[in-house]
Amino acid sequence: MRSTATRLQRSMLCRVVKTYSPRDAVPNVQKPAAASVTSADKTPPNNPPRTLVSPYVLNQRIGKCLAFGCDAEQTHRAASLLRIINKDWRNLEAAVQGFHDPKNSVYTTRLRAGEPSHRPWRGISQVSPLVQIAEQSIARFLDRILKTAKPQYRRKWELLRDNHIDGCALSITECLNEQFPNGRPFPSRSLEPQVVSAYTKLKSNDYNKNGTFRFKIVIFSHKHLMRIADLNLNLKHYTPHGRPLGWLSQEMKRVSLLTGTDAAFSSAYNHAKSIEKMIKDLEKGTWRRPDATEDFGTAAP
Repeated sequence: MRSTATRLQRSMLCRVVKTYSPRDAVPNVQKPAAASVTSADKTPPNNPPRTLVSPYVLNQRIGKCLAFGCDAEQTHRAASLLRIINKDWRNLEAAVQGFHDPKNSVYTTRLRAGEPSHRPWRGISQVSPLVQIAEQSIARFLDRILKTAKPQYRRKWELLRDNHIDGCALSITECLNEQFPNGRPFPSRSLEPQVVSAYTKLKSNDYNKNGTFRFKIVIFSHKHLMRIADLNLNLKHYTPHGRPLGWLSQEMKRVSLLTGTDAAFSSAYNHAKSIEKMIKDLEKGTWRRPDATEDFGTAAP
């Protein structure tokens, strides 16, 4: 019989198990020969791709292990991995994609109404709640810029934020929804009420040229474990004389450097790979055991 701890964890994990069907299993999966694994295979490439495995895929792999059958210790490991993936994976993905300090710069909120009742043209409309979330994400990002500014600039940021600089204003002039050749299902996903997290980074800085700068905002769905929006918002700083402010010009140069560092990228990438390795170890202890059978569920104690 299963232990009490196993039964309690099982109730928490049943939703993940249901998302996996044994029919999804790939038959006759052959393990690579041990001799073919070299030290080079164990280390990440010097320039790994700036993408990570989908957390949905990782949850499916864990669900497959649970559907096959886990003992109490394996069930505990599976629960721990699910918590880590659902809590940390979006921050890791943001760090890998070059967003600065995702953990402290993220804006998390609830998308209550979703998109308008009708499907908007171009996937996301200008009045979309997603755009409002993007604006709030920029505000969170600028708050972070203000806090990290030098004392002589911090007060100027506060005056700009509160519209206390005569004749100066900072406003959004354009919002664009990024288009992808593979056509992600953003509209249907964004119609649902859900918790989302938004990340912001400076994409281009034309402040000295025409007083504008563009921010890129990525919005992740906690429910679907995927991105549901990629937005570009243009901001323009208006001045009475039409010329850029010297202090803001210097600060925007600093902001343009606030992208993910190589160290942050490597840390996030290596952490993600360690999670994948733990899932692989869980697989080796369940359905990929040498004595494993295809009768899912019978291996549980």
